Amino acid sequence: MIYRRNKLRGFTLIEGIVSILLLSLLVLIFASAFPSGQAIIQRGELTSIATDIAQEKMEELRKAGYNSLTFGTQTFSVSQLPNGQGQIKVSPYPNTNSKNIAKVEITINWQGAGTKSGTVKITSLISLYY
Repeated sequence: MIYRRNKLRGFTLIEGIVSILLLSLLVLIFASAFPSGQAIIQRGELTSIATDIAQEKMEELRKAGYNSLTFGTQTFSVSQLPNGQGQIKVSPYPNTNSKNIAKVEITINWQGAGTKSGTVKITSLISLYY
């Protein structure tokens, strides 16, 4: 006698359930990555805004020149950032007896919920001579 084996085409019920569970697990893994990715993107956007503002302030000081600098610390608000505050610190460089070079530090801070807080700081020297 010759027995023929019937070949079933398709998946069994157990194979279908396992594949659905694996697919669901992958979807959950990718879905959980989106909120943290959104937070990283938003922090990057805020950092970019703060950097642009700090560079703009620095260029204004450079353009005005050494003689227009006010030594000390000045604060300003940054409305483009949540609870944004800026600080400009101008001091003689390399020490307090120096009279022709100033060190300018611009710091911008912002406070938000979670990872939305941050700080950007840029530093430059401005001299009396060109």
